[in-house]
Amino acid sequence: MKVRFKVRLKDRERVALLAGGILAIAIISYYLFLWYGDFREYTSGRIEAKSIYLKKQSGIVAEKAFIKRRLVNVKDDLKVLETGLLPGEKAPLSAAELQRLLKEMAESLNIEIRSEKAVSPVDMGEYLGVPVEIGFNATTAKLKNMLFKIQESPLLLTVSGLKIRVGNVRNPGGLNISLTVRGLVKKEAGE
Repeated sequence: MKVRFKVRLKDRERVALLAGGILAIAIISYYLFLWYGDFREYTSGRIEAKSIYLKKQSGIVAEKAFIKRRLVNVKDDLKVLETGLLPGEKAPLSAAELQRLLKEMAESLNIEIRSEKAVSPVDMGEYLGVPVEIGFNATTAKLKNMLFKIQESPLLLTVSGLKIRVGNVRNPGGLNISLTVRGLVKKEAGE
């Protein structure tokens, strides 16, 4: 059984119903347009942020090969430089070796060492600085030659202290010199 409703609308009611429908569609369209604009703005911001992040990450990936090559080069350079470390496993042995080396340098220049003293090691990160202080009398020319020999040594040696005293001010040929030379030795794993 079918039930039919016959509704007769007057012209005024039809116009009001049509105007209400159009107004409802306009309001719904307006809110859909606002939602679509916000969604587009949100997605464009996300896309821009993702593209910046992607550029950054691709830059890091591109630098990876360069960084690996640089690391290999630095390790090779470190191996070459570590050949200049003092021989000896511990600081006292290295200090004795440095004293022997300084004596040989002084003897080759006819300099007589009057005093020598191993100073306590200095912590320098992964390495220990092993200073040795020597005292001798020499002329300025011999001092210059001694400093030149220290500089030209295959070991990494630095002059960390130099004290010069003149015995006779009128004749400054003979100088009393106290020279502190520091070499490097690699720290032991337990230190």
